[in-house]
Amino acid sequence: MGYLYIIRNKVNDKFYLGSTNNYHKRKINHFSQLRCDKHHSIHLQRAYDKYGEDNFEFIIIETCFNHLEREQELLDIINLRKDTYNISSDATGGNRKPRYKEENSNWRGGKTFCKCGTRINSNTKTCIKCQDKTGENNPFYGKTHTKETKLKLSKQKMGKYKGNQQKSVLIDNIEYESVSYAARQLNVCAATIIHRIKSKNKKYNEYFYKEKL
Repeated sequence: MGYLYIIRNKVNDKFYLGSTNNYHKRKINHFSQLRCDKHHSIHLQRAYDKYGEDNFEFIIIETCFNHLEREQELLDIINLRKDTYNISSDATGGNRKPRYKEENSNWRGGKTFCKCGTRINSNTKTCIKCQDKTGENNPFYGKTHTKETKLKLSKQKMGKYKGNQQKSVLIDNIEYESVSYAARQLNVCAATIIHRIKSKNKKYNEYFYKEKL
């Protein structure tokens, strides 16, 4: 058994038409969504916010065997007139497609943000920096550089040091394998270590590269 119902505005007689096979559960769902400002019909939601819940009533208007077909017949007749809150001319029986903001947790107030906080287009899920670029997701996947490009890249690297970038440092007579390792051990940033090595301040006399010994 199916049911056709309306959610009627007592103030102006405008209504929302729907159908279901469990009217008790459907009524609870409608008003729960309205209270949480999450109803799919923006027209009904705005009216609810304006007039308040006490001015709306849930009414069973008809019982039938195929409630979806009957709902569609009535929707075709009313054709989304000005006195209805329906936003679609198709009968769904409550099985509608979720709104964008309901299935995207990064939607906030008409704007979409990446998980890192960067504002993004609503058609994308992440910003460029957070996009997965491994394997087939990499735009260069399965491609190779041309000979001209390889030659150009090779010329760009000419004259640049390509040897061991790891230099041991001595700090207060303790040897560290690199600046970054020393920074981690001393809980300071690497730039601070480099600054102290280059500094002429006497209190940093015990900071220097081992190769200078």
